[in-house]
Formats: sequence, C-alpha cells, structure tokens
Amino acid sequence: MGNNNGISQEILQSIKRDIVLGQIKPNQKLPSERKLSEQFGVGRGTIREILKTLEAIGLLIVVSGRSGGYFVTETANEISKQAFCSSAQLEGSILNDSFVFRKMFEPKTCYLAAINRSRHNLIQMERSIRAMANGSSDPQVYVSSNIDFHYEIAKASKNPFVIAIYPNLFEMLSETGKMVHQLPTQIEVTQYFHREIFYSIKNQEAERAELLMETHLSYVQNDMRDGKKLNLVKEKL
Repeated sequence: MGNNNGISQEILQSIKRDIVLGQIKPNQKLPSERKLSEQFGVGRGTIREILKTLEAIGLLIVVSGRSGGYFVTETANEISKQAFCSSAQLEGSILNDSFVFRKMFEPKTCYLAAINRSRHNLIQMERSIRAMANGSSDPQVYVSSNIDFHYEIAKASKNPFVIAIYPNLFEMLSETGKMVHQLPTQIEVTQYFHREIFYSIKNQEAERAELLMETHLSYVQNDMRDGKKLNLVKEKL
C-alpha cells in the first residue's frame, strides 16, 4: 500500500512539475486518463485520483462535453509561485538564503542517494546529463535537465520526506537556472559536477557525492554573485 502511495505521489509531482515549468501551459488539455495510465504504467483509478488532487489545489479544471477533459487553469502559474520560493523572492539576501538552505539539504540527499539508488535512478540521471549536453545552449533545456537531475537524486534517496519536499524547490531551481545560464562558463562547470556526482552515486561513494554537491552549489553561488557584480546576471527574467 505504501509503495502505491509513493508511486501516486511521484506521478502527481511529475505532472505538477510540468505545469510549474510551463511545459504544460494554461488552458492546455491534458492527455486522457487512458493515455496517462499507459504513460505511467498505473491503473486509470490511480490517475483519476491524481487528477482530482491537482484539481483540488487549483492547477486543473474539468470541462464537460465531447471535447472536454482536464485542462490547466489560467491561474496555475500564479498558484505554482506560492511554492517554496518564487522568482520575485530570488533577490539579494533571499537568493543567498536559498543557497544556504540548499547546501544543508541537497548534499545529504546525495549521500542517501549513493546508498539507496536503483538502476532506474542511474538511467534517469544519465538521461538528464545527456539532455543538458545536447541542448545546453537552450535556456529551457538547461533548466529542465538541471531540475530533472536534482529531482532524480531526491528520488534515489528513497526517503519519502525528501521526495515530497523537493518539488517545492522547482520554482527556485527554475529561476536560478535561468540566471546561471547567462554565465557561459558555469554551464560547463554544471555539466562537470553533474557527471562527477553521478559517478559517485553510481559507485556508492556517499561521502564523495555529498562533498561534490556542496562544492557544486558553492561554485554556482559564487559565480552568480560575481556575475551580478559585473552586471552579467539579470535577476528578474
């Protein structure tokens, strides 16, 4: 039973993530329950409950009729910005505070991931690394693949609290990623750290994975601070 709940939460957060990042846009219709059921490999009853949950929090609306179904609400973007940190908050000390939090949270998540990761987790991490390498010049690809990598580490931790908390960071990671993408050298640095973190998790080198993530976040934080001083980074995107 607990495993089914975990799968449901993972699917719910996957759909929510696509809405938060704008990959599913306001007024856009979601695939049918049958197609979502096939896509995620779960029963239609499970999908129906997930969609009802997203409707209850205001991200989806049901439209009746032959062309009806579940649609993303016009206010979905505003609702999603009520998450852990919004773009409007990512300024000055708040941006710095977000990195302080991430450096407490994500390195330990890497430690757990190195101990508990599955083959599926490793495949998904590799996929996000390849996606970033192939499309790093596109800000949206960079942001999306970066979030995918970090979220897969959270899922690899196998800790339900970590997995539940992490989607609240999507908005913050999205805005930070857009800023980082303005610093060309940081794109290469990010790819380097992602590869090294991946190999450490794959080889179950927990302490090394933890240290690499902490170092990675410090590099990003320092480069963003220097970029802002040189007017290379625009805070509001």
